[in-house]
Amino acid sequence: MQDIEHIQKRALKIIYGHDTSYLEALAMADLETMSERLDLLGRRFFQKIVANKADPLHGLLQENAKQVVTRSRMKPFKYVPAKTKRTNDSFIQYALNHWQ
Repeated sequence: MQDIEHIQKRALKIIYGHDTSYLEALAMADLETMSERLDLLGRRFFQKIVANKADPLHGLLQENAKQVVTRSRMKPFKYVPAKTKRTNDSFIQYALNHWQ
């Protein structure tokens, strides 16, 4: 993703000039950074999975029998610690940690 971000920075420098900062160019182009965009798309995708119980990935979410409250919010799904690095790096684990 850093390569794509670098390409976006270079393109904005070409379009808006070298005297314009990256954040100013993003604002003028009405764009977001690639990491912000990726986070937004991931959050939307996770919300679709949560909302659609027929989604095959919804089966990977384990609903809490007890409502777990953290930072004054209810967490509807149980976080199950991963046993392998591959599972720990998966989208579902990331989503459970960051977006519920």
